Amino acid sequence: MVEQDQTISGSTYEGIRAALPIGDAPPPKRKVTPAAVRSVDKKADELAESMHTRFMKLVSDKVAEKGGHLTADDVEEMGEEFRRNMGDIKSVFMEAVESFTRAQEKSRDASERGNIFTRLMIHKFEHQFVEDRKLRQHPDRLTRRMLPGFMNALNTMVGTQKQAEFEKQAKAVANKARADGNGEIDWEDVYKTSAARMISLGAQIEMAQHFREPDKRIEWLMAMVNSNLIPAEIGVPGADWEFSREAAIRLLGDVFADLRTALREPRTRDKIRTKMGHDMIVLLDEVAMQFK
Repeated sequence: MVEQDQTISGSTYEGIRAALPIGDAPPPKRKVTPAAVRSVDKKADELAESMHTRFMKLVSDKVAEKGGHLTADDVEEMGEEFRRNMGDIKSVFMEAVESFTRAQEKSRDASERGNIFTRLMIHKFEHQFVEDRKLRQHPDRLTRRMLPGFMNALNTMVGTQKQAEFEKQAKAVANKARADGNGEIDWEDVYKTSAARMISLGAQIEMAQHFREPDKRIEWLMAMVNSNLIPAEIGVPGADWEFSREAAIRLLGDVFADLRTALREPRTRDKIRTKMGHDMIVLLDEVAMQFK
C-alpha cells in the first residue's frame, strides 16, 4: 500500500485550472430518505387519529340519539356531517405534506453537506448510469446500486484523513456557491469550478498510487462493488447485473480523466515531478494511460 502521508497541495496544480474537462452529466437523482419519512410519522398519526376520533364521535352521538338503533337515513346523515368536517381534516393533511417536504429538503441538504466530495467523484462517471430495467439490454452500463461499494473503495484508497480534508475543501466550494446563489445552489456550476476540479484531481492522484498492480486492484474493486450491491427489486430485468472487469475499466477511465489532462500540461507535469519525484510521474502516466 502507498504511504498515506505522500500528497500534493492544490497549489501545485494551478497551471491546469483552465484546462480541466467539464462534464455534462446531470446531478444524481434525489430520493426520499428514511429520515424524511420518519419525520412525517407524527403528522400522519395525528391525521389518522383525528379522522378516527371524529368518526367515532359521530357514531356514538347518533347511536345515543337514536336509542341504539340506526337506519340507512341515519348513516347517510352521519356521512354528510363527516363530509362537512373534511375541511379540518384537509388542513391536518396539508400540514403533514408540508412537514414531509421540509424534512425531505432538510435531509437532502444534510446529505449534500456531508458527502460533497463523494458527489464530485461520482459525477465523473454518473453519465454511465441507467435504470435497472435497461441493464439487460445494456450490460456495459452502470446501476446506482453499485454506489455503496464504490464509496467504500474510494474511502479505502484515499484514506479517512485525506477524505476528510477533501470533504472540508468541497464544503467550502459548495458554501461559496450557495452564498453566491442567495441560498440556492446549482451543482452543475459547482462541478465546473476550478476549485472543485482541483479537489477531484488531488483525489485521483491519491487513487492512482494504488494501481501499481492494476490487475489486482481491478479485481479488488470488482469484489468491493459486487459484495456491496444494493439488492434489486425482485423481478426487474437486470437484477442479476454484476460489476464486470470491462465496467470497472470504463469507470476508472472516467474517474482518471482529469489526471490524463493534467499530465498532458507541461507546467503541471513539472510541478508534480518537483513535488513528488520522477517515479511518481511515471506511475501516474501508466495509470492514466491505461484507463482511457
